[in-house]
Amino acid sequence: MPDNAVKVTYSGGDVYFYQDEIVLGQTVEEDLHQIHAQQAAKPEIAYFGNPDETLSITFELRRSDTETRINTILDAGEELTIYPALLFDNALHVHCVPLLDGVQSIEVFGWPIANERMTVRFLKSGA
Repeated sequence: MPDNAVKVTYSGGDVYFYQDEIVLGQTVEEDLHQIHAQQAAKPEIAYFGNPDETLSITFELRRSDTETRINTILDAGEELTIYPALLFDNALHVHCVPLLDGVQSIEVFGWPIANERMTVRFLKSGA
């Protein structure tokens, strides 16, 4: 009986991730970024200056559609609202833009593991 642990909201709707799909969610500091939202294209991120915060979420690819849901939010090309602690506080949320260079895959002895985990970093873009 899985429970919704993380919710991601964007203009296309809501995407939910279950408790057994989330391995780790943490806030880390990254180099300062500036987000340029565009009407006809995906937001652009410029890097400069002092550190800024990102939200890093590691997903366990346990379900057949987990990776598809991750790709849905990565391909949205817009600012996302992430509710990272839905089980404990359904009001806690952050506005983010996914860092497309922040997706990590795992390899053992140079061979990729069959999509067991995926880590995605999201740059905080607002309050």
